[in-house]
Amino acid sequence: METVEDVADTSMDVLADVTGRKDIKAAYTMAKNTVARTTEAYVNDKNIMIGMAQGAIEGTIGVIQDNVDGASNKLVANVVGETSKDVMNATINNENMTEAVVGGIGKGLVNTGVDVGMDLVGDGVKSMMGDAAEDAIKNAVT
Repeated sequence: METVEDVADTSMDVLADVTGRKDIKAAYTMAKNTVARTTEAYVNDKNIMIGMAQGAIEGTIGVIQDNVDGASNKLVANVVGETSKDVMNATINNENMTEAVVGGIGKGLVNTGVDVGMDLVGDGVKSMMGDAAEDAIKNAVT
């Protein structure tokens, strides 16, 4: 299942980058997180409203993380965002708060490295594609 999710995530990233429509990615991020957490709560016989709220909060953090530019801004958004999600989940599930904070910081640092690296790769791909190829893709999806 994670492979399907990874492909969908990457497809939305490419679509948003090529078309310049970040709202597509934002809507996808919000819907994916909200539906996933709500479904998870239902399947595990937990409070569906808490699951929905968790998903909405995680989606909002994801949208913020997706829309910041610059390595230092990405670092702050990723570390604060991932730590916030882990602390929220630890609070709801009555788990160890110290582990949540440390885990969130670690995930945020890793995500920042990945984000900055992917930005560099994406810029390289865009420059190799040229304007004609990028315009053809934009016209095909809009």
